[in-house]
Amino acid sequence: MDIIELSSYRPIKNSFELDTVNRIIYEKEISHWYKGHGWETAPAWDDLPFTCYTVKDAFKTNLAFCALYLTNSSIAIQDWTVVNPNVNHFKRIRALSFLCERLEKVVLSFGKSKILHFVVPDNLTEYLVKREGYQFSEKAAVLFKSPKQ
Repeated sequence: MDIIELSSYRPIKNSFELDTVNRIIYEKEISHWYKGHGWETAPAWDDLPFTCYTVKDAFKTNLAFCALYLTNSSIAIQDWTVVNPNVNHFKRIRALSFLCERLEKVVLSFGKSKILHFVVPDNLTEYLVKREGYQFSEKAAVLFKSPKQ
């Protein structure tokens, strides 16, 4: 019998996946990201909707997070978006881009046609407007987007 040697498994460096978040992951890891970015507080798990998502890389490292509130209208509300402060800047940008791209599909799958995102104007806001096609209202600090069908 011949022994066939298989090369070791190496995940693809830039591959990401969107996953749902459970209470344990949120409270042990993600909730601490907010303080890492200088926020005073993070939302309590019980205050978040059941539709919370994280972006993971090929090594299962959580990179980005958001909560998606579903309404009884055509609008879904994206809130509490945060990236892992312990990951390099370029990986955070790619993960955030992936999150926005996949959220469009999630929003459409729930029958919603618009995404509303309340924000504090900062680098994340600037990124979402420039790179992800959100529209920004300075008076209301709101980002608004219609997903591509």
